[in-house]
Amino acid sequence: MRPRRLLPTAAAAGAVVVNVVDPDSWLAWGSYHAVAAAAVAVVLRAAGRGGRDRRAWQLLGAGLACWYAGDLFWDAYEVLGRARPDVSVADAAYLAGYPLLGAAIGRMVALRAPGQHREGILDGAAFAAAAVVATWHFLVAPSVEGAGLAQALVWGAYPVADLVLLAAAGWLLLSPGRRGAPTLLVSAFLVTTLAADIAYLAIPVHWPDVSLVPLDAAYLASYVALAIAAAHPHADELTATSALRPQRLHPARIVVLGVALVAAPLTAAFTAAGSGTPTRALVASTSVLCAGLVLARFSIAVRQCEAAHELLARRASRDELTGLHNRPSLLEDAAAALENARRGGGPVGVLYVDIDRFKSVNDTWGHEAGDEVLREAARRLREVVRPGDTIARVGGDEFVVVLREVSAPEDVEAVAVRIRNALAKPVTTRDAVVTLSASVGMTMGSGVDDVERLLRDADVAMYRAKQRGRNRVERYEEGLHELLARRAHVEAGLRGALANDELRVYYQPVVDARTGIVRGVEALLRWRVPGEGVVAAGAFMDVAEDTGLIVPMGRRVLEAACRDAAGWDAGSVHPEALWVAVNVSPRQFAAGDFAATVERTLAATGARPEQLVLEITESVLVSDVERTREQLARLVGLGVRVAVDDFGTGYSALAYLRQFPIEIVKLDRQFVREIGVTPERATMAGAVIQLAHTLGHEVVAEGVEERHQVDALVRMGCDYLQGHHYAPALPPEDLRGVVVDAADHPAAGAPCARVSGPGARGRRRGPLPWTGPGT
Repeated sequence: MRPRRLLPTAAAAGAVVVNVVDPDSWLAWGSYHAVAAAAVAVVLRAAGRGGRDRRAWQLLGAGLACWYAGDLFWDAYEVLGRARPDVSVADAAYLAGYPLLGAAIGRMVALRAPGQHREGILDGAAFAAAAVVATWHFLVAPSVEGAGLAQALVWGAYPVADLVLLAAAGWLLLSPGRRGAPTLLVSAFLVTTLAADIAYLAIPVHWPDVSLVPLDAAYLASYVALAIAAAHPHADELTATSALRPQRLHPARIVVLGVALVAAPLTAAFTAAGSGTPTRALVASTSVLCAGLVLARFSIAVRQCEAAHELLARRASRDELTGLHNRPSLLEDAAAALENARRGGGPVGVLYVDIDRFKSVNDTWGHEAGDEVLREAARRLREVVRPGDTIARVGGDEFVVVLREVSAPEDVEAVAVRIRNALAKPVTTRDAVVTLSASVGMTMGSGVDDVERLLRDADVAMYRAKQRGRNRVERYEEGLHELLARRAHVEAGLRGALANDELRVYYQPVVDARTGIVRGVEALLRWRVPGEGVVAAGAFMDVAEDTGLIVPMGRRVLEAACRDAAGWDAGSVHPEALWVAVNVSPRQFAAGDFAATVERTLAATGARPEQLVLEITESVLVSDVERTREQLARLVGLGVRVAVDDFGTGYSALAYLRQFPIEIVKLDRQFVREIGVTPERATMAGAVIQLAHTLGHEVVAEGVEERHQVDALVRMGCDYLQGHHYAPALPPEDLRGVVVDAADHPAAGAPCARVSGPGARGRRRGPLPWTGPGT
């Protein structure tokens, strides 16, 4: 305790001791009033302190002030030399303090546990009602025997008021929240006052020769306890809201309720013979009240128990976020559907639905937005699927639909397509508009099939849909289970490649469409597998994206590209500085402060910002627009240029080109591939180029492989060309010869010189046996 609080506390303790040792002295009387008045002032001042509920402390102070006023009125009779009447103004002041104090404690409990104090009130009321009967018989009735009506009412009101203090102490101690020194001190104040009141009633009845004056020390001690609680630095714990917790019918509460239920009837049995009509009426009415209160309390307990059982049952079979079936419930329903098929019903269709790139939603907008998306996805699934079918959420963003009694695979596929189309519509959350897509795997089963096998088959088909580009429906075919093993093998290999430095950066030249001079290169990731050769990114990029490995991989590509670009600049590889384009995945862009990462990388490698071009996809532009705009503005402020990769295939976000600091548009290879196939396709490619020029952007066409594509793109006014017609992706050591040769012999549309050396000869042309086709 702080020294400045030690002195008044010691003085108060001394006053209590004086009132115990020499209660009849003027010193005891004076110290009592000095400490009591100071305690009232301290409690009233507590209402004005920050962090505390003003109303609760005002009620406490008002109640204590009423009691002290009663003390003053009581002692005034002695000071004036007048006899104290049986009922006086002091009684009115005392009795007025009890409801104020009870209201103060009730407010504290309500603030500590909002909505959780109803049960405590019923328990206290039942016990108080029963205690009224016992108190009346053993304390009040003997003391008011032969007294007038006014005295009987006033003296009978004190036990009832004391029960308010008893209930208040119980509610405070049993309520949730901290039970530090302030809570214990307030409880001590209530219990001490209650004990002194009971002694004040019992002593004249059972021990008439014992003096009541020493009880003043108990009352003074209660004043001191409340004052110390009010002055305590942690007194705000009395009104601080605590974490909600379920209210259980503790065995102790059952005992209290049992005592309350039988107290009045037992009292009636012992006193019936000698009791008058008022006493019998009091006992009867109190017995009915107790029974009603106990019945209400047990009714609440039963309803809470039933609600808990319902909640447990619901949680056992339902997903808490979406309200759909969970996995155990799904297995049960699917087994019932297969059993129905065994008895002659129709086959069962199983759809495995996965929301594509859902993690980027959480990374970009937060988990609350992700939860909104999942709830909306669940709602749309309910709209598409028949009422008798089962929809379950079996993972973070994975759903399973079990279709009962389907007639043909085409019916299952039709539902799968409807699901894919329903989930493709934008979802409006509180913070953004999210565009989704879904990959769906489907299979069918009959009565001889196993539930787990059907789920595995549909899951494998879903992975095939993801591997083939996402946002599609795939049927299960024999042999697809090997894909899971391959996927796990690729993931393990990628982790080892990161640890063993097996990832390499190759560069594909980007040439001026008019002159054929190499102006820049694109950094492309390759995986040099020991004993196997070099694997292109297309064979493992999906796995890297889904597992999050794309973030450290992308960081390594950025570092290597900037380091190589700085080396080219220093070695004068080209008479004009080459720019290097680096692909940035949506997950990499959303991970942390990407602009700061780029700034640190440029500083560490010595590359000039104007040498770096960052290629982002259209999906980045439509995801978290404000954050994207802020990040891109910071990048451009560094001197870095920004390009939109694969333009025209993702979100068709033409309008976004005007909103962001984009300098380069990369025409997707699909447009280039179809030039010369149909006039319409060529017209579309020309329109995209014209639009980009109108908006002030340069255009790079990628995937240029044929001479007629070059001629057409040059006529359309395309600025730069990139593709195997000029050169494939090359290791850094082979790039110099291509760049210098193109600079010395510029010719629009001419392929770059053939490259010799170990890098070209060692390049593996086909896919690895376990990776699938490379790109």
